Amino acid sequence: MKTKQPLVTPSAGPALSTSAPRYAQIMVQLESELRRRRPGDVVPKQRDLAARFGSSMITIRRAMMELGRMGLVEATRGRGTVVRRPTVVDAHTGVSSWTDSMMGVGGHPQTAWTRIRTGQGSERVRRWLGLKSGAEVVTLQRLRMLDGKPACLMVNHLPADRVPGLEHEGLDDQSLYAVLQRRFGFKPSYADEEVKSRPSQSSERAAFGKDCRTVVCVQRLTYDKNDRPIELAQLSAPADSYTYRVRLVVDPAAASSASQPGSVFSSAWFRRAG
Repeated sequence: MKTKQPLVTPSAGPALSTSAPRYAQIMVQLESELRRRRPGDVVPKQRDLAARFGSSMITIRRAMMELGRMGLVEATRGRGTVVRRPTVVDAHTGVSSWTDSMMGVGGHPQTAWTRIRTGQGSERVRRWLGLKSGAEVVTLQRLRMLDGKPACLMVNHLPADRVPGLEHEGLDDQSLYAVLQRRFGFKPSYADEEVKSRPSQSSERAAFGKDCRTVVCVQRLTYDKNDRPIELAQLSAPADSYTYRVRLVVDPAAASSASQPGSVFSSAWFRRAG
């Protein structure tokens, strides 16, 4: 008689500093194991996980809650907690490229096609980039893939006089920010982003499928240390597979001034539903 192998089995897993909270150590261990499982696989009961890790139920609940927020597991009626369809979370806390963010969480970003051209950008693009009338703009368009599936359409606009020869850099799967820093000495300092939804366009339905009716659009304007715009980026993705999550953290320096109670926001989560 065959013995059924448990869903989650002890393994070395990724290393995590022992100074991290216990729930975080357990979460990292389970994340590594769950990513190797199939969607729909049942996760052991919390009391069984508590026994395995020698931790309290409160600690296990916190770890499972974080895994749920990451899109790795979900609670179902009748079956308990199960592994979700593959998801990827883009939880960057600074200005980073999409490629870097996806690789940072274990994804495998690729490019289905790339189009690059140099010419007079639209008046709107020139205005965002602080360019004079007639100034040329390099426009990079890419259909980005994640683990072999279409994830998003990306369009990047850059001042042509600041990136001469960019079209020869082989940008299919490279990080644009890495190329900009290595080749042109650009280093992003900060960026402004806005997020909105709209009906999909024909080019987006061609990329994501005819059933894609609504897309989420993220526009980012990135600046260098001298407050000069260096890139206008526009991303569109199917609305049912994109989650944008913001964390607000009180800035002690700003909070100390009654006239500037500001906060710092970070983290955009990209979730690709399989």
